[in-house]
Amino acid sequence: MALLEMQIGCLALNGIPARQGKAYDGKSTIDIMAPIGVGNVKPIRWAWVYGLWVARSLVLTEVSWDQLNQYGLATGKEVEISGVKYQVRCPQLGAYDGQPNEWDAILKDAGERDPFNSFNYMLEGRFWGSDTCPDGWHPIREGGWAPREGYLAANFRPVMRPIIIEPDNSWTGATLQVLSKNGEAIVGVLDEVGDYDLLLSNVARAPQGKRKSVQSFYRSLGKKRAALDRSQVLYVQEYFSA
Repeated sequence: MALLEMQIGCLALNGIPARQGKAYDGKSTIDIMAPIGVGNVKPIRWAWVYGLWVARSLVLTEVSWDQLNQYGLATGKEVEISGVKYQVRCPQLGAYDGQPNEWDAILKDAGERDPFNSFNYMLEGRFWGSDTCPDGWHPIREGGWAPREGYLAANFRPVMRPIIIEPDNSWTGATLQVLSKNGEAIVGVLDEVGDYDLLLSNVARAPQGKRKSVQSFYRSLGKKRAALDRSQVLYVQEYFSA
């Protein structure tokens, strides 16, 4: 089965959206932000695997671990994109060769036929891990595991962990974004958590159409109210702004 995907957020250099895969200039601030329709900048494409959104390709090239770490992006930085929060960082590759690690788990969960397992590291580029080795170096993935000094250049291929909540009635009155297992996003105010449904009011964003995936997850109750099937929920986040 194909992995769930979404396109959200973009590379930002000095606070300005930048083209994905751009070589780092060595001086600009680095961030991930919501695209604002600048030129040909497109959102980053992510796939959901191992409980993370994983970038399908390199986001920034020719950047050192030290430079990423200066802006919190090596080991983890909280960002807000389109009203919800995520932690963005480099994937964990292991602090030493052979250590069980996040990237190997991502490849295993994705399956042999997924593009993650056909990525050509030599042609498309090695990328940094978030770990620190015992000697103070940092791992890169270039087919296999290899250590590298932090001031040297490699590439940035981030993972993004959604900052989620466990919905219960203590969240009544809060504005939430609910994502279904099929990628349908609903934004509304939580009215009640039932045994089988989440009841929302003042629904500001709801799926359109009569797709089976929508109908199994979302049921309109009229007057901007909706019931969401809890068994179809992937995760829930607090929603902060439009």
